[in-house]
Amino acid sequence: MIRRRPSFHPLPQTIELTPTLYFPRLLVGLWALSSDRWNEPVAEHKIVNELRQYYQNGMIGFDMADIYGPAEKIYGAFIESLKTSPPSSHLSSHLPQPVSMTKFVPKPGEMTFDKVKEAIEASLGRMKIETVDLIQFHWWDYSDKRYLDALTHLNELTKLDDPLVRHVGLTNFDSERLEEICQKVPNIRTNQVQFSIIDTRPEGKMRKVCERYNVKLLTYGTLCGGLLSEKYIGQSPPSSPTPSQAKYLQSILQWGSWDLFQELLQVLQEIAVKHGYTIANVATKYVLRQPHVAAVIVGARLGVNQHIEENWRSLECNLSDEDLEKIQAVQQKGKHLEDVIGDCGDEYR
Repeated sequence: MIRRRPSFHPLPQTIELTPTLYFPRLLVGLWALSSDRWNEPVAEHKIVNELRQYYQNGMIGFDMADIYGPAEKIYGAFIESLKTSPPSSHLSSHLPQPVSMTKFVPKPGEMTFDKVKEAIEASLGRMKIETVDLIQFHWWDYSDKRYLDALTHLNELTKLDDPLVRHVGLTNFDSERLEEICQKVPNIRTNQVQFSIIDTRPEGKMRKVCERYNVKLLTYGTLCGGLLSEKYIGQSPPSSPTPSQAKYLQSILQWGSWDLFQELLQVLQEIAVKHGYTIANVATKYVLRQPHVAAVIVGARLGVNQHIEENWRSLECNLSDEDLEKIQAVQQKGKHLEDVIGDCGDEYR
């Protein structure tokens, strides 16, 4: 079992939320491990090797969940591999320990301290760590207010002599519930929500609540499952989409139409070419420039592709006022997804 002693190490645009919670502005998301429909099965040792490559290249933060299939177990194998064969890196003579972020996603019901503690201990056992850096809590049913009990107990786990949890965050909570929780449970650090050039819901009510309680967003869906790329300019929607593409294609069609999306891609390509970047770089920087966003989660297509170097270039991409005006001109032709879906996270309830 690895126990991480907090220490700060310079990595590309690392953000520090507290002295014991920091990570690069790009995180590795392991949602793809929750579905066999992503690609052909990949051997565990190959996935572990790819996680090592992300880590060696400065992507030291890994996001997963207790419901993401074998993600926690594979992360544990990755942690074990670091003990037996520590990797070297051109970024630093001594890489920090990986930043572990998982989600606690229980079925609504009674939330006792022992039940919450047992669930977190199970995740820690699979992940081969003694303390999780950030536990992100998701709750399916707002009408069952016992989510407040669960969060109270998670907060208690940060106060043990040997804490099981360092920090508590949320996943897909809306603005109203985020405010309610922050008023009753101290030190909520993050909320993980969908955020992209298409889905700008977090720029509204969510931003105001985040600023009021010093909560930062971890965002996913920023590249719309890879649809925000040069590959789809002048193309029809994918006929056999991955689960991620299917999800974000629905968002695109709720926002506007595939033709309007094509117009957006053309504008993004124009901006990208002008600055010497890619559409993905521009789309990522659009989200990262928001002051209440801590990091973007890059979905890892393990065994398919990585794009590590290209992803890092997003941090260098600077968007001018003129660039933003061109983007906003297309955005305004579509619908605001808050009017269609509801607030952040409402698509899950």
